[in-house]
Amino acid sequence: VKDRQTKQIRLTEGDDIKTVKELLVHGSVNYLIGRYADPKPAQPVDVYIKFVNTAENNLGIPLPAGIIRLYKQDIDGTQQFIGEDRIDHTPSDEEVRLKAGRAFDVVAERIQTDYRQITSNRHESEWEITVRNRKNEDVKVGIIEPLYGHWKILENSYDYKKTDAFSIRFDVEVPRGKEVKVTYRVQIGF
Repeated sequence: VKDRQTKQIRLTEGDDIKTVKELLVHGSVNYLIGRYADPKPAQPVDVYIKFVNTAENNLGIPLPAGIIRLYKQDIDGTQQFIGEDRIDHTPSDEEVRLKAGRAFDVVAERIQTDYRQITSNRHESEWEITVRNRKNEDVKVGIIEPLYGHWKILENSYDYKKTDAFSIRFDVEVPRGKEVKVTYRVQIGF
């Protein structure tokens, strides 16, 4: 390496790592306290890849902070680049979660079907999130809705789980070539 020159080198490599692919749609708290009339209701569907950094999973070493690049073997055995993300220092036996990009064959749209302001600090709104699957296989999509203040779900078309004090998550199966509509009504107070 010459003076003031940089060279990028591969620090570690792992093969045959068992991963889990996750498709997620993220809402926004800004949607909940006013009328939402976005003329383009499209929502990105993010693709995440998760794995556990263990010896049984062909890793099990402390991973330094930096960029992890993801490759997948195609039918011909050629490695195809599928995405990259930056991680923090990660010790062994911990989960690593990487955002690989956005899905182009699974799409989501959000519309507000009802809204009313009850008081100056209490709002009620109803939402419809449509997820369309254009893949040749069934997919599972997580819809994460951030909430805040004192919130209460009044109606919902699918079961949800409370992931923390200010978020809920719907997990829906979307058959290939079909669409699924998730609706819910929420009351927010602050």
